[in-house]
Amino acid sequence: MFITEDVKTRVEELSQLICRYARDLERSQAARKSTSDENVCRLFDYASARCIHGIIESFADAGNQLIDALIMRDPASYRDIVEILGDESVIPPETVRDLGEMMEMRRLLIDSFSGIEKQIESTERIVPQIMQAANAMSDYVQCNFRKSD
Repeated sequence: MFITEDVKTRVEELSQLICRYARDLERSQAARKSTSDENVCRLFDYASARCIHGIIESFADAGNQLIDALIMRDPASYRDIVEILGDESVIPPETVRDLGEMMEMRRLLIDSFSGIEKQIESTERIVPQIMQAANAMSDYVQCNFRKSD
């Protein structure tokens, strides 16, 4: 039960990707707020939805990498990935609720697409927690990495 070089590299890459998506989400929403053109606003919403989807999938992949490597309990859902990482002190406990709610948006993003504006706003609100959790995963693998002999 240890973090291999491959897991360390993958989690670090995904953590960086999560932060990049989070920054792009902020930029997209700032640009959206600076225009009154409905068509342009809709394009920024599409870009924001893609950023959120990228955050969710990257977070799930990184979380599953850690859960598998450290032989934690199997997650039952996307939200459960976040809860396991919180229970195991990989991510800060204060971020678990908001990140769990974000993870539940996956179904909306891939099936429904309606009402996405509210979801974008709620995710934009938690960008600092998203980045904090991504950095915490990267820090966790740095601290718990052991080279295999």
